[in-house]
Amino acid sequence: MAEGRRAWPGAGIPADLRQQCADLPALTSPQGTSAVALIHASPDVVWRTIRAPGVPADPRQPYTAVCGGRVPGSPEHQAGEMPYVMVQLADGRLTVAISMIRELSEGRSVLAQRLDPPHYEMGYRVEPAPAGTRLELTMCWPDARITDAGEQLRGRLTEAVQETASAYQAIIEQHRTGRATGRTGRR
Repeated sequence: MAEGRRAWPGAGIPADLRQQCADLPALTSPQGTSAVALIHASPDVVWRTIRAPGVPADPRQPYTAVCGGRVPGSPEHQAGEMPYVMVQLADGRLTVAISMIRELSEGRSVLAQRLDPPHYEMGYRVEPAPAGTRLELTMCWPDARITDAGEQLRGRLTEAVQETASAYQAIIEQHRTGRATGRTGRR
């Protein structure tokens, strides 16, 4: 579609496909990691930024966000919303990541689950803090047997969550002040 090889789909997602996406199994015994960023901006500014389609720009990542939005026909601003982001990988290939919003407390928290395996969940919590906002990101994934590779994966995912928190902080503070700063803390 984006590369001009296929026609764009119709105006909405078919009801049966939307139901299949909604029926993804909940994570019953997830493993997880989290990161916190203290952002010098109001909770409203942070909330609007994390709810905007796409991913924060991070020059250390091997991809570039091309576009983002909401899957046509999915509800807006409520559970069931299906945000997507299209990214171009370093080798030029395009890929799309689609999530399903599982829980939403407007202005405070959102829990999204990726539709592609391993269906990890990403939670965002926004809380007022002295001199700004505390943004907590939590990533959970299905339980798996602990192996050397599993521990390496956990380390990479922990680093990715921290980098995402730092990227949100940088983009928000840079927009607010005209320069990037970076004070985050792991939890």
